[in-house]
Amino acid sequence: MLCQCPIMEIISTSFMFALYVCLVLLGNIAVDAECEKNPFEGAAAAPKKTVKATDFVSSVCCGGLDSLPREDISRKITLALLKGLESNDWKAHLESIEAVSKIVDEANKRIQPTGIVELFGALRARLYDSNKNLITATLTSISALASAIGPGVEKANNGILSGVIKCLGDNKKSTRESTMITLDAWVVVTHLDKMVPYITASLTDAKLGAEGRKDLFDWLSRQLTGFAELPDAIQLLRPVAVSMMDKSADVRKAAEACLRDIVRVCGTEMVMKNVRDIQGPALAIVLERLKTHSAFPEVHENTRTVPAGQPSKTGSKIGKSNGHASRHGSRSVSSVLIYYLLYFVHINLLVRFYNG
Repeated sequence: MLCQCPIMEIISTSFMFALYVCLVLLGNIAVDAECEKNPFEGAAAAPKKTVKATDFVSSVCCGGLDSLPREDISRKITLALLKGLESNDWKAHLESIEAVSKIVDEANKRIQPTGIVELFGALRARLYDSNKNLITATLTSISALASAIGPGVEKANNGILSGVIKCLGDNKKSTRESTMITLDAWVVVTHLDKMVPYITASLTDAKLGAEGRKDLFDWLSRQLTGFAELPDAIQLLRPVAVSMMDKSADVRKAAEACLRDIVRVCGTEMVMKNVRDIQGPALAIVLERLKTHSAFPEVHENTRTVPAGQPSKTGSKIGKSNGHASRHGSRSVSSVLIYYLLYFVHINLLVRFYNG
Protein backbone atom coordinates (compact mmCIF):
# COMPACT_ATOMS: atom_id res chain seq x y z
CA MET A 1 0.00 0.00 0.00
CA LEU A 2 1.12 3.49 -0.70
CA CYS A 3 1.41 5.68 2.32
CA GLN A 4 -0.87 8.63 2.47
CA CYS A 5 0.98 11.89 2.93
CA PRO A 6 -0.97 14.71 4.74
CA ILE A 7 0.83 17.36 2.68
CA MET A 8 -0.21 15.71 -0.58
CA GLU A 9 -3.76 15.45 0.73
CA ILE A 10 -3.80 19.18 1.48
CA ILE A 11 -2.40 19.98 -1.96
CA SER A 12 -4.98 17.72 -3.62
CA THR A 13 -7.80 19.35 -1.67
CA SER A 14 -6.55 22.82 -2.54
CA PHE A 15 -6.37 21.86 -6.20
CA MET A 16 -9.93 20.55 -6.14
CA PHE A 17 -11.14 23.73 -4.45
CA ALA A 18 -9.35 25.91 -7.02
CA LEU A 19 -10.86 23.82 -9.81
CA TYR A 20 -14.28 24.27 -8.23
CA VAL A 21 -13.91 28.07 -8.17
CA CYS A 22 -12.76 28.10 -11.81
CA LEU A 23 -15.74 26.02 -12.90
CA VAL A 24 -18.11 28.35 -11.06
CA LEU A 25 -16.62 31.32 -12.89
CA LEU A 26 -16.81 29.50 -16.22
CA GLY A 27 -20.43 28.61 -15.55
CA ASN A 28 -21.32 32.26 -14.85
CA ILE A 29 -19.52 33.38 -18.00
CA ALA A 30 -21.42 30.78 -20.02
CA VAL A 31 -24.74 31.95 -18.60
CA ASP A 32 -23.95 35.60 -19.38
CA ALA A 33 -22.92 34.67 -22.92
CA GLU A 34 -26.15 32.77 -23.49
CA CYS A 35 -28.21 35.70 -22.21
CA GLU A 36 -26.44 38.13 -24.54
CA LYS A 37 -26.64 35.89 -27.62
CA ASN A 38 -30.15 34.59 -26.92
CA PRO A 39 -32.31 37.43 -25.64
CA PHE A 40 -35.75 36.49 -24.42
CA GLU A 41 -38.09 36.19 -27.40
CA GLY A 42 -41.08 34.63 -25.74
CA ALA A 43 -44.54 36.11 -25.37
CA ALA A 44 -44.48 39.47 -23.71
CA ALA A 45 -46.54 40.15 -20.66
CA ALA A 46 -50.15 40.90 -21.51
CA PRO A 47 -50.51 44.65 -21.92
CA LYS A 48 -52.95 46.48 -19.79
CA LYS A 49 -56.26 46.93 -21.55
CA THR A 50 -56.88 50.46 -22.70
CA VAL A 51 -60.41 51.70 -22.40
CA LYS A 52 -61.71 54.46 -24.59
CA ALA A 53 -63.52 57.34 -22.98
CA THR A 54 -66.65 56.43 -24.90
CA ASP A 55 -66.43 52.84 -23.67
CA PHE A 56 -66.00 54.06 -20.11
CA VAL A 57 -69.03 56.33 -20.37
CA SER A 58 -71.03 53.51 -21.97
CA SER A 59 -70.09 51.14 -19.15
CA VAL A 60 -71.09 53.76 -16.61
CA CYS A 61 -74.41 54.35 -18.37
CA CYS A 62 -75.09 50.63 -18.55
CA GLY A 63 -73.78 50.02 -15.05
CA GLY A 64 -74.09 51.99 -11.88
CA LEU A 65 -75.55 55.27 -13.18
CA ASP A 66 -78.06 53.50 -15.41
CA SER A 67 -79.71 52.07 -12.29
CA LEU A 68 -80.84 55.58 -11.38
CA PRO A 69 -84.50 56.31 -12.22
CA ARG A 70 -85.46 57.85 -15.55
CA GLU A 71 -88.45 60.12 -15.96
CA ASP A 72 -91.34 59.31 -18.27
CA ILE A 73 -91.82 62.44 -20.40
CA SER A 74 -94.44 60.96 -22.74
CA ARG A 75 -97.19 63.15 -21.21
CA LYS A 76 -95.11 66.24 -22.04
CA ILE A 77 -94.82 65.28 -25.70
CA THR A 78 -98.13 66.85 -26.59
CA LEU A 79 -99.87 67.20 -29.94
CA ALA A 80 -99.16 70.93 -29.79
CA LEU A 81 -95.43 70.22 -29.48
CA LEU A 82 -95.45 67.79 -32.41
CA LYS A 83 -97.54 70.17 -34.58
CA GLY A 84 -95.10 72.96 -33.78
CA LEU A 85 -92.27 70.83 -35.17
CA GLU A 86 -94.31 70.13 -38.31
CA SER A 87 -95.44 73.73 -38.82
CA ASN A 88 -94.37 75.80 -41.81
CA ASP A 89 -93.44 78.66 -39.51
CA TRP A 90 -89.76 78.61 -38.62
CA LYS A 91 -90.47 80.43 -35.35
CA ALA A 92 -92.81 77.62 -34.33
CA HIS A 93 -90.07 75.14 -35.22
CA LEU A 94 -87.53 76.91 -33.05
CA GLU A 95 -89.92 77.25 -30.11
CA SER A 96 -90.76 73.53 -30.25
CA ILE A 97 -87.09 72.56 -30.44
CA GLU A 98 -86.32 74.74 -27.44
CA ALA A 99 -89.28 73.18 -25.62
CA VAL A 100 -87.78 69.72 -26.16
CA SER A 101 -84.46 70.84 -24.68
CA LYS A 102 -86.30 72.31 -21.69
CA ILE A 103 -88.16 69.02 -21.09
CA VAL A 104 -84.85 67.13 -21.05
CA ASP A 105 -83.31 69.59 -18.59
CA GLU A 106 -86.33 69.41 -16.26
CA ALA A 107 -85.95 65.61 -16.17
CA ASN A 108 -82.34 66.01 -15.01
CA LYS A 109 -81.26 64.70 -18.42
CA ARG A 110 -82.45 61.17 -17.60
CA ILE A 111 -85.58 60.15 -19.49
CA GLN A 112 -87.34 56.98 -20.59
CA PRO A 113 -87.71 56.16 -24.30
CA THR A 114 -91.51 56.12 -23.97
CA GLY A 115 -93.09 58.38 -26.57
CA ILE A 116 -89.76 59.26 -28.14
CA VAL A 117 -90.51 57.49 -31.43
CA GLU A 118 -93.08 60.15 -32.41
CA LEU A 119 -90.79 62.93 -31.22
CA PHE A 120 -87.85 61.60 -33.23
CA GLY A 121 -90.08 61.34 -36.29
CA ALA A 122 -91.00 65.03 -36.01
CA LEU A 123 -87.38 66.07 -35.35
CA ARG A 124 -86.17 64.09 -38.33
CA ALA A 125 -88.27 66.25 -40.66
CA ARG A 126 -86.51 69.33 -39.32
CA LEU A 127 -83.13 67.92 -40.43
CA TYR A 128 -84.16 68.73 -44.00
CA ASP A 129 -85.11 72.31 -43.19
CA SER A 130 -83.89 75.06 -45.49
CA ASN A 131 -82.91 77.12 -42.45
CA LYS A 132 -79.41 75.93 -41.46
CA ASN A 133 -79.71 77.37 -37.98
CA LEU A 134 -82.78 75.22 -37.34
CA ILE A 135 -80.88 72.14 -38.52
CA THR A 136 -78.09 72.91 -36.05
CA ALA A 137 -80.62 73.43 -33.25
CA THR A 138 -82.32 70.14 -34.15
CA LEU A 139 -78.99 68.26 -34.07
CA THR A 140 -78.27 69.71 -30.63
CA SER A 141 -81.69 68.59 -29.41
CA ILE A 142 -81.15 65.07 -30.78
CA SER A 143 -77.77 64.87 -29.03
CA ALA A 144 -79.38 65.87 -25.72
CA LEU A 145 -82.16 63.31 -26.16
CA ALA A 146 -79.73 60.50 -27.00
CA SER A 147 -77.58 61.24 -23.96
CA ALA A 148 -80.64 61.48 -21.70
CA ILE A 149 -82.26 58.26 -22.95
CA GLY A 150 -79.12 56.12 -22.85
CA PRO A 151 -78.90 52.67 -24.48
CA GLY A 152 -82.69 52.64 -25.04
CA VAL A 153 -82.29 55.24 -27.78
CA GLU A 154 -81.56 52.50 -30.30
CA LYS A 155 -85.09 51.11 -30.01
CA ALA A 156 -86.59 54.59 -30.45
CA ASN A 157 -84.36 55.36 -33.44
CA ASN A 158 -87.17 55.56 -36.03
CA GLY A 159 -84.58 56.19 -38.76
CA ILE A 160 -83.42 59.46 -37.27
CA LEU A 161 -79.78 58.32 -37.26
CA SER A 162 -79.86 58.08 -41.06
CA GLY A 163 -81.16 61.63 -41.18
CA VAL A 164 -78.38 62.80 -38.86
CA ILE A 165 -75.65 61.23 -41.02
CA LYS A 166 -77.09 62.82 -44.15
CA CYS A 167 -76.44 66.22 -42.58
CA LEU A 168 -72.75 65.58 -43.30
CA GLY A 169 -73.61 66.36 -46.90
CA ASP A 170 -74.41 69.97 -45.98
CA ASN A 171 -72.14 72.60 -47.51
CA LYS A 172 -72.00 74.53 -44.26
CA LYS A 173 -69.04 73.47 -42.09
CA SER A 174 -70.76 74.32 -38.82
CA THR A 175 -73.63 71.98 -39.73
CA ARG A 176 -71.19 69.12 -40.38
CA GLU A 177 -69.43 69.83 -37.09
CA SER A 178 -72.77 69.69 -35.25
CA THR A 179 -73.46 66.39 -36.98
CA MET A 180 -70.17 64.98 -35.70
CA ILE A 181 -71.07 66.03 -32.16
CA THR A 182 -74.41 64.25 -32.50
CA LEU A 183 -72.70 61.07 -33.75
CA ASP A 184 -70.30 61.23 -30.80
CA ALA A 185 -73.25 61.49 -28.39
CA TRP A 186 -75.00 58.58 -30.11
CA VAL A 187 -72.02 56.20 -30.09
CA VAL A 188 -71.49 56.83 -26.37
CA VAL A 189 -74.89 55.46 -25.39
CA THR A 190 -75.07 52.75 -28.05
CA HIS A 191 -72.30 50.73 -29.66
CA LEU A 192 -70.62 51.32 -32.99
CA ASP A 193 -71.77 47.96 -34.34
CA LYS A 194 -75.38 49.16 -34.00
CA MET A 195 -74.54 52.23 -36.09
CA VAL A 196 -72.60 50.43 -38.85
CA PRO A 197 -75.68 49.52 -40.99
CA TYR A 198 -76.83 53.16 -41.07
CA ILE A 199 -73.32 54.38 -41.87
CA THR A 200 -72.90 51.79 -44.64
CA ALA A 201 -76.13 52.89 -46.31
CA SER A 202 -75.19 56.57 -46.04
CA LEU A 203 -71.76 56.05 -47.62
CA THR A 204 -73.43 54.80 -50.80
CA ASP A 205 -75.63 57.91 -51.01
CA ALA A 206 -74.32 60.32 -53.64
CA LYS A 207 -75.96 63.23 -51.79
CA LEU A 208 -73.48 62.84 -48.95
CA GLY A 209 -70.85 64.61 -51.04
CA ALA A 210 -67.07 64.39 -50.99
CA GLU A 211 -66.60 66.40 -47.80
CA GLY A 212 -69.29 64.40 -46.04
CA ARG A 213 -67.72 61.06 -46.98
CA LYS A 214 -64.30 62.29 -45.98
CA ASP A 215 -65.58 63.47 -42.57
CA LEU A 216 -67.46 60.22 -42.02
CA PHE A 217 -64.41 58.09 -42.87
CA ASP A 218 -62.28 60.16 -40.50
CA TRP A 219 -64.88 59.71 -37.76
CA LEU A 220 -65.00 55.97 -38.38
CA SER A 221 -61.23 55.67 -38.16
CA ARG A 222 -61.23 57.48 -34.83
CA GLN A 223 -63.88 55.13 -33.49
CA LEU A 224 -62.27 51.95 -34.82
CA THR A 225 -58.97 52.90 -33.18
CA GLY A 226 -60.47 51.97 -29.81
CA PHE A 227 -61.40 48.42 -30.89
CA ALA A 228 -59.24 45.32 -30.94
CA GLU A 229 -61.89 43.55 -33.01
CA LEU A 230 -65.26 44.46 -34.50
CA PRO A 231 -66.55 41.87 -36.99
CA ASP A 232 -69.56 44.04 -37.91
CA ALA A 233 -67.18 46.55 -39.50
CA ILE A 234 -66.85 44.18 -42.47
CA GLN A 235 -70.08 45.72 -43.79
CA LEU A 236 -68.06 48.85 -44.49
CA LEU A 237 -65.65 47.07 -46.84
CA ARG A 238 -67.67 47.54 -50.03
CA PRO A 239 -68.42 51.29 -49.63
CA VAL A 240 -64.80 51.82 -48.63
CA ALA A 241 -63.66 50.08 -51.82
CA VAL A 242 -65.95 52.25 -53.95
CA SER A 243 -64.73 55.41 -52.21
CA MET A 244 -61.13 54.50 -53.01
CA MET A 245 -62.00 55.36 -56.63
CA ASP A 246 -63.52 58.73 -55.68
CA LYS A 247 -62.53 61.83 -57.63
CA SER A 248 -61.55 63.56 -54.40
CA ALA A 249 -58.03 62.76 -53.20
CA ASP A 250 -59.10 63.52 -49.62
CA VAL A 251 -61.89 60.93 -49.82
CA ARG A 252 -59.53 58.31 -51.28
CA LYS A 253 -56.97 58.95 -48.53
CA ALA A 254 -59.58 58.77 -45.77
CA ALA A 255 -61.08 55.59 -47.24
CA GLU A 256 -57.67 53.92 -47.41
CA ALA A 257 -57.00 54.76 -43.76
CA CYS A 258 -60.39 53.29 -42.87
CA LEU A 259 -59.55 50.15 -44.87
CA ARG A 260 -56.51 49.53 -42.71
CA ASP A 261 -58.66 49.80 -39.58
CA ILE A 262 -61.23 47.40 -41.04
CA VAL A 263 -58.53 44.81 -41.76
CA ARG A 264 -57.23 45.16 -38.22
CA VAL A 265 -60.56 44.83 -36.40
CA CYS A 266 -62.06 42.18 -38.70
CA GLY A 267 -59.01 40.04 -39.34
CA THR A 268 -57.41 39.06 -42.63
CA GLU A 269 -59.42 35.86 -43.00
CA MET A 270 -62.78 37.63 -42.83
CA VAL A 271 -61.64 40.38 -45.17
CA MET A 272 -60.32 37.81 -47.64
CA LYS A 273 -63.70 36.08 -47.72
CA ASN A 274 -65.59 39.32 -48.36
CA VAL A 275 -63.17 41.09 -50.68
CA ARG A 276 -64.14 38.73 -53.50
CA ASP A 277 -67.65 40.19 -53.44
CA ILE A 278 -66.26 43.48 -54.73
CA GLN A 279 -66.54 43.77 -58.49
CA GLY A 280 -64.85 45.85 -61.15
CA PRO A 281 -61.90 48.20 -60.81
CA ALA A 282 -62.57 48.64 -57.08
CA LEU A 283 -61.45 45.04 -56.49
CA ALA A 284 -58.10 45.62 -58.17
CA ILE A 285 -57.51 48.81 -56.19
CA VAL A 286 -58.36 47.16 -52.87
CA LEU A 287 -56.12 44.14 -53.57
CA GLU A 288 -53.29 46.45 -54.54
CA ARG A 289 -53.65 48.41 -51.31
CA LEU A 290 -53.77 45.20 -49.29
CA LYS A 291 -50.54 44.02 -50.89
CA THR A 292 -48.93 47.40 -50.31
CA HIS A 293 -49.75 47.26 -46.60
CA SER A 294 -48.86 43.53 -46.44
CA ALA A 295 -52.31 42.75 -45.12
CA PHE A 296 -52.44 39.53 -47.14
CA PRO A 297 -49.03 37.89 -47.59
CA GLU A 298 -50.67 34.99 -49.43
CA VAL A 299 -52.16 37.36 -52.01
CA HIS A 300 -48.77 38.93 -52.51
CA GLU A 301 -47.11 35.55 -52.94
CA ASN A 302 -49.74 34.36 -55.42
CA THR A 303 -49.26 37.39 -57.65
CA ARG A 304 -45.63 36.50 -58.40
CA THR A 305 -43.98 33.29 -59.61
CA VAL A 306 -40.81 31.73 -58.28
CA PRO A 307 -38.39 30.45 -60.97
CA ALA A 308 -37.86 26.72 -61.01
CA GLY A 309 -34.90 25.52 -59.04
CA GLN A 310 -34.67 28.77 -57.08
CA PRO A 311 -35.16 28.26 -53.37
CA SER A 312 -37.89 30.33 -51.82
CA LYS A 313 -37.16 32.96 -49.23
CA THR A 314 -39.17 30.97 -46.76
CA GLY A 315 -36.99 27.95 -47.26
CA SER A 316 -33.80 29.94 -46.92
CA LYS A 317 -35.12 31.48 -43.72
CA ILE A 318 -35.90 28.03 -42.39
CA GLY A 319 -32.41 26.86 -43.27
CA LYS A 320 -30.87 29.82 -41.53
CA SER A 321 -33.08 29.23 -38.56
CA ASN A 322 -32.00 25.60 -38.32
CA GLY A 323 -28.32 26.53 -38.53
CA HIS A 324 -28.85 29.15 -35.90
CA ALA A 325 -30.48 26.59 -33.67
CA SER A 326 -27.59 24.13 -34.16
CA ARG A 327 -25.06 26.75 -33.05
CA HIS A 328 -27.17 27.46 -29.97
CA GLY A 329 -27.33 23.71 -29.39
CA SER A 330 -23.54 23.37 -29.32
CA ARG A 331 -23.27 26.20 -26.82
CA SER A 332 -25.95 24.55 -24.69
CA VAL A 333 -24.02 21.24 -24.70
CA SER A 334 -20.81 22.96 -23.56
CA SER A 335 -22.68 24.64 -20.74
CA VAL A 336 -24.15 21.32 -19.63
CA LEU A 337 -20.69 19.72 -19.55
CA ILE A 338 -19.39 22.54 -17.36
CA TYR A 339 -22.22 22.10 -14.91
CA TYR A 340 -21.80 18.31 -14.76
CA LEU A 341 -18.07 18.71 -14.04
CA LEU A 342 -18.84 21.38 -11.47
CA TYR A 343 -21.31 19.01 -9.77
CA PHE A 344 -18.70 16.20 -9.68
CA VAL A 345 -16.02 18.43 -8.11
CA HIS A 346 -18.49 19.76 -5.57
CA ILE A 347 -19.40 16.24 -4.43
CA ASN A 348 -15.70 15.30 -4.26
CA LEU A 349 -14.98 18.25 -1.97
CA LEU A 350 -17.89 17.36 0.29
CA VAL A 351 -16.64 13.77 0.62
CA ARG A 352 -13.17 14.97 1.49
CA PHE A 353 -14.55 17.37 4.06
CA TYR A 354 -16.62 14.76 5.87
CA ASN A 355 -13.82 12.20 5.78
CA GLY A 356 -11.64 14.53 7.76
